[in-house]
Amino acid sequence: MQLSLNPYALILSVSGLATIILSVIIYNRLKSAERSFAFVIGLAGWWALTYAGELFSSNLTAIKFWLQLEYVGITMLPLALLLFIHVFIFKQKLVIRPFHAWIALIPVSTLVLVFTNDYHHYYYKSLTVNTGGAFPLLRIEPSFWYYVFTGYFYAALTWSIYLLATAFKTADRIYIKQKKTILYALVIPWVFNILYKLGVRAEQNIDLTPFAFIATSIIISFGLLRYKLLDIIPAAREKIFESMQDGVLVLDAYDKVIDKNSQMGGVLSHLSKTIIGADLFSLLPNAHQLEQGVRERRKNTIEIEVEKNGSKNYYEVDINILTDRTSDYSGCILIFNNITRRKKDAISLTALNEQKDRLFSIIAHDVRSPLVNITDMIRLIDEQVISETEFKTYLPELSKNLNYTSSLLDNLLHWSKSRLKGEVINPVNLDIRKIVKHEIAYYQQKANEKGIYLSSTIEDETGVFVDAEMIQLVIRNLIGNAIKYCSKEDYIIVTATVDADKVTICIKDTGSGMNSEIVEKLFMFETFTIRGTNNEQGTGLGLQLCKDFVEKNNGKIWVTTELNAGSKFYFTVPADHTKILTTAAVEPAN
Repeated sequence: MQLSLNPYALILSVSGLATIILSVIIYNRLKSAERSFAFVIGLAGWWALTYAGELFSSNLTAIKFWLQLEYVGITMLPLALLLFIHVFIFKQKLVIRPFHAWIALIPVSTLVLVFTNDYHHYYYKSLTVNTGGAFPLLRIEPSFWYYVFTGYFYAALTWSIYLLATAFKTADRIYIKQKKTILYALVIPWVFNILYKLGVRAEQNIDLTPFAFIATSIIISFGLLRYKLLDIIPAAREKIFESMQDGVLVLDAYDKVIDKNSQMGGVLSHLSKTIIGADLFSLLPNAHQLEQGVRERRKNTIEIEVEKNGSKNYYEVDINILTDRTSDYSGCILIFNNITRRKKDAISLTALNEQKDRLFSIIAHDVRSPLVNITDMIRLIDEQVISETEFKTYLPELSKNLNYTSSLLDNLLHWSKSRLKGEVINPVNLDIRKIVKHEIAYYQQKANEKGIYLSSTIEDETGVFVDAEMIQLVIRNLIGNAIKYCSKEDYIIVTATVDADKVTICIKDTGSGMNSEIVEKLFMFETFTIRGTNNEQGTGLGLQLCKDFVEKNNGKIWVTTELNAGSKFYFTVPADHTKILTTAAVEPAN
C-alpha cells in the first residue's frame, strides 16, 4: 500500500501514540478522578492515531478503514468526558447507573451506523477522495445522523463546560485554579471543531479537532502528574480517611455506596460481592434499625449486629447527613465504630451480676434456713426448753439438714470459683473406673439406709483425659441426685462406653423420674426446690455445676427420663489420648 507522507499525519501519529502511553501511565500511577481522565486522553490519543492513518492513506478503501477505527475514539470521547466531569465536579467515585446507558445510546448507535454505512448511507451520503491538494484527503457528504451526532458532540462539550463554569460559584479557593485550567483546556477542541464545521481549515478538509484534543490532554496531564491538578480530595483528606480506625461508608442520595475506606473491608469481610455501587441495605439486610435511621435523613447513632463466620460483632454507626447548597439531601456518611468487646463485656457483666444475685439468694434462703434451725435447736437445749430425750428425736432431721447444707456449700464454693474467678483446668490421663468406685463407696451407706442397690458395671480400665477434681464432683452430684430420688428396692447403675476418642458415662436409676417442665430447668441457673423421696431438699445448682465442668472438659451432658420410670444421666469426656495413639499405631494398614 502506497503511503501519503505529510507533516500533519506525522505529528498526529507521534502525539497520538504518546498520549495513549500517557493515559496508561496515569491509569497505573493515579486513582479515582485521575483514572477516569485516563480514558478521556486515551480516546483522544486513539482519535489522533487513527486520523493519522487516514491522512497517510492514498486510496478510498484504506481511508474508509481508518475512518471506521477513528470513530471508536470520536464517539466514545464525549461520553468519557461527561463521566470524568461527573467524577471531578461531584467528588465521588463513578457508579454506573441505568441513566448512563441512555447517554451512551447515541455514541453506540453512531458507531454501528459508521461501520455499516455502505448498506444504508444514514451517516454519509457519499465518501470521495480529493486528490487536488498536496496529499489525498477525504471529502464527505453528510447524511441526517451525521448532524444528530454532531449535535450530541457539541451538547456533551457544552454541558461539560457548563458544569465546570457553574462549579466556580461554589468552589473553595483552593480548587478554583484547578477548575479554570480544565475549563480553558476543554474550550480549545470546542473552538477548533466549530471552525472546522464553519469551513475555516488549515488545508483543504483537514480537521484540527484531534490536534486540539491532544493539546488539551497534554495541558491537563502535565498538571495532573506535576501539580496533582485533579486531586480534588486533598492528600490530607485521603490520609485521614484511610488512617481512621473506624470503617467509613459514603452513600449517595439513593443509598448506594459510592466510597469507602480500607477499614470497611473488616466490617464487611463476610461479603463476597462488590461494595462500591451496591445498595447499603443489600449489604446489611438484617440491620433494620440502621435502614430506618438512614431513611429518616437526619443525624443519628444506631447500634447494629453483624454476624461473621458464626460470631457476632457489634458496631455503633454514626449517621452524618450531607446536603447540597440548596439544603437538599445528597447522601450521608456512615462511621462504623466496633464496640464488640465493650458490648460482650457488658453482656458478661450483666450475666455475672444476675448470677451473683442468684448466688446470694441461694445463700440467704437455702443455706441460712437450715443453720438457723440448728441454732434455734441448740438454744432450746441450752435453755432447757426441750429435754435431751426430745433432742435425740430431732437428730436425724438435723443430720439431714447438715448434710444438705454441707453439700450445697461445697457446690456453691466450686461454682463461685468456676464462674466468678475462672476455673483452672488441669486435665490428666486417669482411669474413670477408680473415680466411680470411690464415689460409690462414699454413698454406699446412704444408699443402704434407703434400701437402694448402688453398683457399677465398669470392670476394665477406662482411660479418660480430664480434670480429676471436676469429674469427681460431677459423678458425686449425679449419684447423690439419683439416691435422693430413689426409694427402697430401686437400683442405681453406673456404666461407661468407649467410642473412638470419647468416653460416655451413664448414671441410670429406677427412681421417680421427672416431667418435661423440670427437665427444661435442670441445666439452667434457676433456683427451684424438688423434694426427694424422703423429703430431701434440692436446688438444681449441682446439675448446673455438672454442666459447667463437663463442658470445660470438652464434653456434653444430657438426660433421658420418664415420670415414675427413672432417669438416665449421660455425659461425655475425652478418652485417654495416649491410649488412642497407641491403638492407632498398632492398627494394620489398609
